[in-house]
Order: sequence, then structure tokens, then C-alpha cells
Amino acid sequence: MNCPARLILAFSLLCLGCGSDKPAKLPTVPVSGVLLIDGKPFGPGILSLSPPSSDGSIPNATGNVQPDGKFTLNSYGEGSGVVEGAYSAYFAQDIMLMNKVPTTRPVEITIKKDAPEIKVELKSIKGAKSGMVPPTN
Repeated sequence: MNCPARLILAFSLLCLGCGSDKPAKLPTVPVSGVLLIDGKPFGPGILSLSPPSSDGSIPNATGNVQPDGKFTLNSYGEGSGVVEGAYSAYFAQDIMLMNKVPTTRPVEITIKKDAPEIKVELKSIKGAKSGMVPPTN
């Protein structure tokens, strides 16, 4: 076998071994809603949902919260929706805006295909510095 043929064969075998390590995208449902802090719509900021499992099998979801508290959440990018299931919801400052947000504790929410509009209700922690408090076990 001549040298060019060996190179082509080696390259072909190398390409066969190449694949994507990304898991397949799970089905999603559209999710939008309103964020309430202490019973009032609040924004702007970032709302993040984290699944209970940290193995990466279920993706996180995030969305920008508008000044009126409205948001749309996505797991795989703009317009992708969210995988159904249980999540912890966190609210944080949008670092691009550098606005102050009250410190809140995460709450548990469930995303269901038959409930595309959700209300996330958080309570501020009085006397805490601006930001987010991680969950306590």
C-alpha cells in the first residue's frame, strides 16, 4: 500500500471514531410566567432552574426576567423550552445591568406540559446582602 493510500485509510479510521459526546436533546415544553418576590412582580434579573440530579442528564433552564417580572425559560437555547420535571428555582442579578436584587432562597417547582404558564414566588431574606442564597441541607 502506498503512502497516500495509507494516509487516507488512517484518516478515514480516525473519523469513524469521532462522535458527539453530547447527550441527545430531551423533549421540551414551552414555559413562561411571572416572578414574584414578596408577592410583587420583580425584575430585571436571571431566573435559573436546576434539576435535582447533577449528572447532566437533564439540562438546566434559564431565562431573562423583564422589569415587569415576566420571563420565558429555555434549556437548549432561545425558543427551546424546558424539559418536564422537578427543579429548584433561583433568581440572581443580571451582571450586565448591575442592578440590586433581594437575597432569596430557592424554591421547588415542577414543569408540566399541561401548565406552560407558571408563577415563581420567592421571599426576600430581610437584612441579607443583595444576591442569592444557596440551598441548605
